[in-house]
Amino acid sequence: LTVVIEPEHPLAGKTRIALPELANYPAVMPDESTYTHRIVKAELKKHGVEPHVRLATNYLETLKMLVGIGLGWSVLPDSVIDDSIRRLPVPALVMHRDLGCVWHQHRTASAAARALRAELNHPPTGLPDSAARSSNLKPRQFAIGDPPANRCNAAGCEKNRFR
Repeated sequence: LTVVIEPEHPLAGKTRIALPELANYPAVMPDESTYTHRIVKAELKKHGVEPHVRLATNYLETLKMLVGIGLGWSVLPDSVIDDSIRRLPVPALVMHRDLGCVWHQHRTASAAARALRAELNHPPTGLPDSAARSSNLKPRQFAIGDPPANRCNAAGCEKNRFR
């Protein structure tokens, strides 16, 4: 997950941003009910920062569009960032989302499902160096019907980490 701004944002020319400086600007965030919102809020709270949230939505593409038209900064996965918005270097913020893959062991997976599982076994490509370094974890997947010891433990179900 990366802090993003519109290309013409007042912070766009800076090479490093302190969190209190970022908090002086309005934000557009994932809705409070989302996992991503909880990740961002917890990380900001660790640094004593409370963002001024102008708008919230569940849809990442909508957040990207709101950032692109200048309604505020946000935090988005690297996979949705394009030329309409800019990454903002905030060294104090290191965030990721854990995603999992579950399938039924006794059903035949479609070609698309098999391709997805195969893709999850390879690190992502085309990401910035910081994202590539953080995604060196081997994804863990489990099938419904696997013994519980193979699926979940006290820390939760098996997951893959994406920025």
